[in-house]
Amino acid sequence: MIKFNNTTLFFLFSASLFFFGIMLSSIIDEGFKEGKDLFYQLGLIIPALISAFSFGTKLFKKPKN
Repeated sequence: MIKFNNTTLFFLFSASLFFFGIMLSSIIDEGFKEGKDLFYQLGLIIPALISAFSFGTKLFKKPKN
């Protein structure tokens, strides 16, 4: 497993949330599409959401002694 320091994790977490917000605002502006276009629309937002969750849990999890 790759170990990151807190500064790097915070930057990656912030970047993931930034791109998630951009994609979410475009969905709000355009609305949900249908069929294959909906798959492509959600296909861009799901990786940003998963990476934000992953980096956030690594960043905010308290170390066990």
